[in-house]
Amino acid sequence: MKRSSGENWFFDAGREIAMFTKLLHHTLAIYVLTLGLPAWFVASPAVAKVIVRDEFNGTDGTKIHGRTPNIAPAAGRTWQSITVKDFPRTIASHRAKMGAISIATLDIRGSYAKTTKISISATVNLGSVVFDGHDYRGVYLGFESADGATVGDFTGLAVQRDGSLHLLVASARGGLPVMAGRLESYVGEFDPTADHTLSYTIDTATGAISDILFDGQSKSTTTDVFTVAHTAKAAMGVYSGADNTYGYIGNFVVQSVHPDPAAAVLIIVDEQREREK
Repeated sequence: MKRSSGENWFFDAGREIAMFTKLLHHTLAIYVLTLGLPAWFVASPAVAKVIVRDEFNGTDGTKIHGRTPNIAPAAGRTWQSITVKDFPRTIASHRAKMGAISIATLDIRGSYAKTTKISISATVNLGSVVFDGHDYRGVYLGFESADGATVGDFTGLAVQRDGSLHLLVASARGGLPVMAGRLESYVGEFDPTADHTLSYTIDTATGAISDILFDGQSKSTTTDVFTVAHTAKAAMGVYSGADNTYGYIGNFVVQSVHPDPAAAVLIIVDEQREREK
């Protein structure tokens, strides 16, 4: 749809203001560093752009495989899922119901730019997942490589029956994900059959993970595994120790994190222009 001359002026002005704000912020940063003032003096809040959002709307029993999320990373991108013994991967009460050994991935390559930071969040429910002492059991929230297709290719966090979090790293083809770290214990009583909110941010330039929040509780670990190669696809899954057991994932969101608000304004204006072409 064509814009009026007034609307064109508005968007052009918005872009000019954003560019000026960005230049002013960078100039101030140089001046502050020259004076030796602390970095927080010019710190600006991060702005996030949604890459993926899936609220798993639809009829219970609808397959996750081939599903287009509410917000897709690009046209034609759909969930791709693999399981062992054809365990279900379906919608159940606005959540993804994942069978005993299941993984679902969504290609996010090329869906974000001008940033290396990506945040991921979801609600997780351990349902009937069985734990038998293996570190790789749990409900998964994280990423896979471009050629990843199994639970063994997963890199991210796994929620345990007691509420603890394990950092898992993709193994060699055909293997199982390897535990690379155990995070701080859950504070308080943990109900594995309730929905819990998990979120964290990765930096593909350094491979680091940060801003880990589980039900609002801050957790931490150090790593360098979240590289571009290991994060081509967003992923969710379940690895249980028994057949006919299930875990649930809901409100799945992936965002690119832009530290400079002015840069984010430029992105919004550019996206508006693309939609109106």
